[in-house]
Amino acid sequence: MEISRITQENKEQLEKLIYSIETTLSDRAFWLPINDVSREHFYDNNWTEFIGMFDGELLIGAVALFYNEHEYGESLQHVDIDIKATNVAEIGRAMVLPQYRGNNILLQLNHRLLELAKLKNIEVLIATIHPDNMPSKKSFEKLGMRKHCTYMKSNGYLRDIYIMKI
Repeated sequence: MEISRITQENKEQLEKLIYSIETTLSDRAFWLPINDVSREHFYDNNWTEFIGMFDGELLIGAVALFYNEHEYGESLQHVDIDIKATNVAEIGRAMVLPQYRGNNILLQLNHRLLELAKLKNIEVLIATIHPDNMPSKKSFEKLGMRKHCTYMKSNGYLRDIYIMKI
């Protein structure tokens, strides 16, 4: 298995992975719907960078680093530490095919994103996770992120905010 950046060339594979995640979730509230603005910027490295785990040609897992307030702005309103929009990024869209779960794939991907964040001079990482999504919470805690608070997003989704100062 190999980790690499997901580019426009992998668009079809990423869409298939997203579809698989959306149709197999045990709890639909774990996954936030993807709006058009976010989707338009999936391959714009100034907004979003996806990395994926590939088993041969098959994309089995992916996660993104979001550099824009469109993705994390609402969460920042609930964080009472000094965070500047220029030094923060959000880890999001964490997904692993069901048959590959339980193999620390998300943790491996998140470690790679942490390296990428350091290269981009990011000082604070945030992640928003459904309070009942234990696999994601455990993975982010192993990465070194800590729960900051729980809040109800404006779209009605309950989320825990996890933070890590790099």
